[in-house]
Amino acid sequence: MEDKSCYKSLTREMFLVMILVSFVSLILTTGIIGHRFETSYRYKMLARLAGLVRKHRQKINGYPNEELSCIRIPADSYSFEHLSREPFKNLMGSGSRKV
Repeated sequence: MEDKSCYKSLTREMFLVMILVSFVSLILTTGIIGHRFETSYRYKMLARLAGLVRKHRQKINGYPNEELSCIRIPADSYSFEHLSREPFKNLMGSGSRKV
């Protein structure tokens, strides 16, 4: 009778150890995979944001040159006296601004 209770206790302990080992391995595997995913995702997002920042920086740095070229065309085509005349100011939309 004592042997059966010993085997029953041993069976219960083995069952608990198997469940414990299964959950520990599950938790470790989930943690490792989660960490790798987070690291990879962070790296990809930083690379994407760096590309986006680079594109915006190029657009921002190119804007003054674009505006300068729009101003240079009339400046190179006409003299200062011609640009200072009232009809030309109204045509360019700068009638309210002082030159």
